[in-house]
Amino acid sequence: TESESEWMQYREKVKLVEDKFGTRNKQGYETDRGRVFLKYGQPDDITDVSNEPASYPYQIWRYYHVETFNNVKFVFYDPMLTGRDYDLLHCETIPGEQYNPSWKRILKQRTNSTNTTGQDEFGGRIDENFENPR
Repeated sequence: TESESEWMQYREKVKLVEDKFGTRNKQGYETDRGRVFLKYGQPDDITDVSNEPASYPYQIWRYYHVETFNNVKFVFYDPMLTGRDYDLLHCETIPGEQYNPSWKRILKQRTNSTNTTGQDEFGGRIDENFENPR
């Protein structure tokens, strides 16, 4: 039946999320990236930045179209530096998702920087990565 087929497709998606995003402490669907993946699907583009000197590791997920929205971006970051569990920090497009106007400043709190403007520091490409995927 059609509903059984849909269930099997969803079940496969949950397995994929478990493999990609699960940690020792959380099931994949309990993580922010897992939830977003299950809700909106595979992003069209992912910028993965793990080695900027002045910021926490982060990922920017882009969706060209989600529901009635275009150019949707989710910003995830790893404040614990675990390399596995990224928290959703910001999404400015979809109502009800995490919106944080200070997201750039928070990404840069990895260092004891006095930068409060949110502008990129030496070696930082947050603005460029957010506006232009690579």
